Amino acid sequence: MKLEEGIYVRTKDGEFGKINKIIGKYIFINTNQYAHFKHHIKITSNNIIDLIEVGDYVNGSEVTSIEENGWLGFGDNDWYIPNSGGIKSIVTKEQFESIKYSLEG
Repeated sequence: MKLEEGIYVRTKDGEFGKINKIIGKYIFINTNQYAHFKHHIKITSNNIIDLIEVGDYVNGSEVTSIEENGWLGFGDNDWYIPNSGGIKSIVTKEQFESIKYSLEG
């Protein structure tokens, strides 16, 4: 995994962002003001689509499948985003789980 400024990263706890600074063993991404250890990074890519996983939410819809060509499937509506230009927002499954309120006991 190559870490350099300007590439997209997904952390092990599901945070997304672009690396904006690397200082020693610390990575700073543009979505927050605190540092991540390099070993806390799960995956990197120049293309944000490569970091999306089934269960994440893209543009408000849950990703239910990822095609070999990188297109994303969204349940019964089954529509796809062929490139990162169609992505307006991402909430990872880890972020969703951490903020949801459950009524079940």
